[in-house]
Amino acid sequence: RERRREEVFLDLSLDVSPDGKCSVDSSLQKMFGQPELLSVAEGVGWRPEKGAEKVDAHKGIQIRESGLPSILQLHLKRFNYDWNRDVMEKVNDPVEFSLELDMSSILAGNASENTPKQPVQSDSAIYDLQSILIHMGEFGVGHYYAYVRPNVKRDE
Repeated sequence: RERRREEVFLDLSLDVSPDGKCSVDSSLQKMFGQPELLSVAEGVGWRPEKGAEKVDAHKGIQIRESGLPSILQLHLKRFNYDWNRDVMEKVNDPVEFSLELDMSSILAGNASENTPKQPVQSDSAIYDLQSILIHMGEFGVGHYYAYVRPNVKRDE
């Protein structure tokens, strides 16, 4: 049994690794890579309907080329909750990115659930960096500033 839901999106929220070795590409690969196994043996099985027995299942996210927006916003989740200290912490580590983002390596092809994703090559999967919005400060306080490329075509 399979359950899928398609949703329109304009932005993606990406986790930022606090290990100092984070990039937009690695965050996208982590988010859209191999699905997570929900295993009954580990106590995290999926219940297909109310009252049904739990079953093993794969949980994951896929992006199809037809679902890509014309303008894509990436939100880097730089705040993590520290359970030991009961506080929100900001991850100030740098995140690597390029002026061009090629999403083709994470797009789902026409693969079925049991076959691996096949890369899709397409110009509609390539995005040019237009701007960056930066938060300076800590959780709950600070200010924002932006860097903007007014004309990407002329590389200004």
